[in-house]
Amino acid sequence: ALLKFKNDLIDPSNRLSSWVEGGDCCEWIGVICQNSTGHVNQLHLASPLSEPDFFAPNVEWEAYYNSMLGWNINPSLLELKHLSSLDLSNNNFSNTHIPKFLGMLGSLTHLNLSQAGFQGAIPQNLGNLSKLQYLDLRGDTMYRWDIKVKSLQWVSGLSSLHTLI
Repeated sequence: ALLKFKNDLIDPSNRLSSWVEGGDCCEWIGVICQNSTGHVNQLHLASPLSEPDFFAPNVEWEAYYNSMLGWNINPSLLELKHLSSLDLSNNNFSNTHIPKFLGMLGSLTHLNLSQAGFQGAIPQNLGNLSKLQYLDLRGDTMYRWDIKVKSLQWVSGLSSLHTLI
C-alpha cells in the first residue's frame, strides 16, 4: 500500500528514498508502526523545512520547494486499516482536491492537511471520521490554499473532535 502511495507522489528531494520494495516499512522515513503488531498507524509526511523569510536567498526557497511532496494521493492508503494519524502538511498538492476517500479512513484520530495546497471543496464525507480528534485545514495567506466551504454540516459527524483548525 505504501509503495503504491509513494509511486503517485512527486518527491523532488528524494526524501522517501528509504521506501523500497522488500524493506521493512516500519523503518521508513515518516512511517510509524505499532510496536506489538507491526501495523502502520502513523504517516508523518510533512515537509521538513519551514517557509523561508520573504527576503531569503533563492537557494533557500529552492530547497524549501524541493522538500515538498506533491501530485496525487493514492487510495491505497485505505489498505492501512490501523492508520490513526496522517500528516501531509506543508507539501504542494496544488491543483488537487482533498481526496474523498480520506473520509473512509475510519481509524483516523489525527488529520493534518494544513498548508498542503489543496483546492476545491472540503469533502462532506470527512464527517464520517467519528474517531477524529484533531483536524487541521489551515492554509497560508498566499496562493497555496483555495478551499471552498459549501456547508459545515459534516462537522457534526465528528463526535470525538476536540481540535479544529
